[in-house]
Amino acid sequence: MSPFTAAYQKGLHFEFQTLRTINETVVQNPNTINPKQYVLGKVNSAGTLRIGYYISKRLNTYTPNTQNLQLGICFGPSIGILKPYYIRYLDPKVENRQALIIVQNDETLANQENIYGPTTWTRGFKELTYELGLHADIQLSANKHESCVLKQWTAGARADLFPQGITILYRTTNRSFYSIYLSYKLGSKPKKNKTLVNQNKPLLN
Repeated sequence: MSPFTAAYQKGLHFEFQTLRTINETVVQNPNTINPKQYVLGKVNSAGTLRIGYYISKRLNTYTPNTQNLQLGICFGPSIGILKPYYIRYLDPKVENRQALIIVQNDETLANQENIYGPTTWTRGFKELTYELGLHADIQLSANKHESCVLKQWTAGARADLFPQGITILYRTTNRSFYSIYLSYKLGSKPKKNKTLVNQNKPLLN
């Protein structure tokens, strides 16, 4: 953001963030060559596109080159985006032992030793599904203007709510996601102008 010269700031906010659940467990199959990590029981990769209106208020009198605090909130609709999470699975019932590309289910979870790992991350982009939700965000920011290396830091907490629920893990539906965050903006101190003094002396004859 720009320096907090105004008492209030308002505007639109757009943001994309991936969504995870606290129960996600990353594993590897030790029975395969060069095993790749995958999330056990994961059926969808998820993210959210937030479109919000934010308003913030400066908490102190603006003073250049000192900490200027600002408290802000942001709220609005969210679009949950889900992409199938495919794995490579060696079906023990198939004679040719060819790996299948499928989503995890009861059978794969019961035969984890036959899971080779995830497919490429681009698999499933043609099968995106969407869920409408809401988000709210509260944050505290500090800005030290132009004379400091740490120009701004922001700490906040965020909540995403999806009334219909989002399924990331097998047979598990989540309707709410919470997160806390800390961000900062760095810069360089402006160089001071130096006055050059001509110290050349005339040559003696």
